[in-house]
Amino acid sequence: MAVIKFAQSGTDLYSDWKPDGTTNKTADGTVYQSFHTTVRNGITALTNAYPDYQLEILGMGWVQGEADAVEAAGTNYLSYQANLTTFITDIRATYGSNIIFALSKLSSNQYPITYLTDVRAAQEAVAASVTNTYATETLGANYPVATGYAEGGLHYLSTAIVQIGVDLANAIMDGSPLGGATNDTPLL
Repeated sequence: MAVIKFAQSGTDLYSDWKPDGTTNKTADGTVYQSFHTTVRNGITALTNAYPDYQLEILGMGWVQGEADAVEAAGTNYLSYQANLTTFITDIRATYGSNIIFALSKLSSNQYPITYLTDVRAAQEAVAASVTNTYATETLGANYPVATGYAEGGLHYLSTAIVQIGVDLANAIMDGSPLGGATNDTPLL
């Protein structure tokens, strides 16, 4: 099993990750196009390293939403549910229709996020309505934020990032045909 990681801070789903809902990558947002390049390079490296194995993308973990929920984003929060649904459709059209999509909901520990409850509600609605989509929770002491820095409490501390990664991996494995973690035997 391998993980291909891509991250870029401060991006919004509305434009940076804008999906067109098809396999045509040229109409996607600029950050999303960079993501495609990273995934393509990762797949190539894995294929070259393990030529005797069949590669299958099992799932995708998604940690995003803050930039669409802050006041400076204007009304992006109003279209977050539709944009996230289209994004998942685009991911599955491009990388495989059975991909499990696990997303980490925004946390009330994060601040200042004007439309936090709106984006969280959109994330929950997508997880409830889009097949093989799961939302993980980020409430409580396991998800501390980086207070005292210029970005305020928008970004998580390292311990929270690790916990979010574990949560997303467990959600993907729980939803996969490979079987997943149980409360007694977590994967990570």
